[in-house]
Parts: sequence; C-alpha cells; structure tokens
Amino acid sequence: MKSEYFLLIVLCAILTSCPKIITMTFLKDKKIKKEFKDFLDIIPYTSLAILITRGVLTMDKQIMVPTIISIIVCFFVSYFRESLAQTIISGVGTMYILILLLGI
Repeated sequence: MKSEYFLLIVLCAILTSCPKIITMTFLKDKKIKKEFKDFLDIIPYTSLAILITRGVLTMDKQIMVPTIISIIVCFFVSYFRESLAQTIISGVGTMYILILLLGI
C-alpha cells in the first residue's frame, strides 16, 4: 500500500472518531435526558443510510451487482448486530471479495 493512502486512511479514521470522543469527554459526568440519548442512538442508522444512499447514487454500472449484494449484507448485519463498525466492515469486505471474484 502506498504510504500516502495509508496516511489518508489514518487521518480519516482520526477525523471520524474526533467528534464522538470530544462529545463523550464532555458528557461522561453529566446526566443525559432520554430524548437526547434516543437521538444519539439513531445516529449510527443515519450514518448507514447516508453511506448506502451515496453508494447507490454514485455506483458504476460495472459494480452494480456487488454494490446491491453489499447493501443487502449491510442491511442484515445492521439489523441483527446493531453495530455500525461491524456493518461497515462487513459491507466493505463483501464488496472487496465480490470485486476480486468477478475480476472487476
């Protein structure tokens, strides 16, 4: 892997986790209202919907089948596991494997 790609991945991971870390740092000792907690609980599903919508709208015709299969895998993983990390990893992994198998 080229070093600039690795650096880009690391920086994206840091930028993605910063808002959550900062928020939890300030809220860890405070009592959170139920409405706000419910709002925070739906954020992973909102993020997933954004990722899926973006993927569907920008997909190339050549990778349409792997994309749709990955979306179905993501749906079931998110429904049964309720983990954003597992959902994303399974979707990306499925897409990667299908692209390798199809030789795209």
